Amino acid sequence: MRTNVLVWQVPDYWKRYAHEVDQEREMWLNSFYKAPLRLPMPAELSYWWENGIISLSLSLSSPC
Repeated sequence: MRTNVLVWQVPDYWKRYAHEVDQEREMWLNSFYKAPLRLPMPAELSYWWENGIISLSLSLSSPC
């Protein structure tokens, strides 16, 4: 059984456009791998950090 299928050629300008969009998307995504999003520390926490009021303490074990 055969079905009639129409095949349309994609114009070259659409191929170029899709290629350019893919390149921009790739550059945008790669920017996150190379430099992850870093949010600035709030001013109050920054002051506490600089003056030793708070310190970083990480613990891998959970308190029981």
